[in-house]
This record gives sequence, C-alpha cells and structure tokens, in this order.
Amino acid sequence: MDRPKGFFSSREVSIHSKEYLEQDMSSTILGVTGLFCFLSLAIVTLRLYARAFIVRRLGWEDLLILITAFFVLGCWICFIGESKTGVLGRHMATVTIPQFELFLLWTFPHQLFLMLGVGTFKCSVAFFLIRVGRSRRGRLALYGLISKSKSCCAICDQCI
Repeated sequence: MDRPKGFFSSREVSIHSKEYLEQDMSSTILGVTGLFCFLSLAIVTLRLYARAFIVRRLGWEDLLILITAFFVLGCWICFIGESKTGVLGRHMATVTIPQFELFLLWTFPHQLFLMLGVGTFKCSVAFFLIRVGRSRRGRLALYGLISKSKSCCAICDQCI
C-alpha cells in the first residue's frame, strides 16, 4: 500500500490500529507543563514579594530568578505553539512533513529559552551561595563557575 505524498515513510500506517493513530496527548502535555510553569511562577512571585517587602533587600540572585521565570514562561508559550502544529503528543506515523517543519520552527525558540533559563538559574544559585558563603576560596570558585557557565551558554547560543 502506497503512502500519500507528504507523509513520513519510516513507518507503515496500516500496521497500527485506528485508536493508536488517533491518540493525542497534547492536552495532557500542556496541562502538566502549564501546572509546573505557573506553580514555579507563583513560587518566584512569593519569593520576590518576601525579599522586596518583608526583608527589604533584593539581590542579584533575585533578578536572575525573575529572568529565569520569564524563560520558563517562554518555554510554555512554545509548548502551546508546538501543540497547535498537530505534532506534539501525536504519533509520528500521523504527522505530515509540513506539520513537522512547522513544529521544528517552534523547537528553536523553545530550546533557546530552555538553555538560557537553565543558565540563569545556575547563576542565581551561585550568587545565592556567594551571598551566604563566608569562605573567600569558595566565593572565588563560584565566580569561576559563573563565568564558565555563561561562556558555555554563549558558545552554545552561537552554535544554534
């Protein structure tokens, strides 16, 4: 049986059941990622509120965790865009090549937000440890790790 033009030819559609091909897990994926996204945004908001209005002292780690929260929100927006392509949560046997090309256009900013979010989170933790740390050697090691993390992030962003 010939496959219609525009479909991936890696798998034969006829060997899968109709229920298998109609499965769509995108709503579950969006629900779980949305839950964790907004849970993390709520936690960051509470932390910033406590640091700004109760402790009355914001640090560099607070700014970096806020930037990380925006990157998390960007990742979730990319998940929404990926789900609208019809590829996210579906089996590859049902995906057309134009759908997959559009999906890949969404994965670029998604990976960019993900990589930058992880980098800023690592730097936020390092600045927190610098603030609470007492040892001079420990602080110097953390400054070195921050610069290494940022240089690796810059190199990887250039490669993308």
